[in-house]
Amino acid sequence: MSIGNGLLYVADSETSAVRSVSLHEATTRTLVGCGLFVFGDKEGIGTQARLQHALGVAWDKQRQGVWVADTYNRKIKWINITDNQVVHRETGCALDEPGGLSLYGNTLWIANTNAHQVLRYEIDRNECVPVEIID
Repeated sequence: MSIGNGLLYVADSETSAVRSVSLHEATTRTLVGCGLFVFGDKEGIGTQARLQHALGVAWDKQRQGVWVADTYNRKIKWINITDNQVVHRETGCALDEPGGLSLYGNTLWIANTNAHQVLRYEIDRNECVPVEIID
């Protein structure tokens, strides 16, 4: 989950969807996805796009959109909130079921779950590097 723009953004993993919940009203809107048995890997507008078991989202105020960990497709996707366009964002790192996401400035932190890694993706430079894990 991630908060921004007066909304709570939620990855609804089981329905391969991303939803926004108004923090001021009792309303929920589906940004991507359209049902329990409708999933895949497709760019497009809103509910025409497809994800598969998305686990993480991160609001990006500067770019006015939401980063999505499209977990079973092993991709990071981007939802432009202005036009609801969903696109794959190539990070340059080999992703293996990315899960949690967190944004700090121009850096997207990615939990690369099945690779047992944390990745640092520098958005503006389109550069991705694994973070050294010290036991």
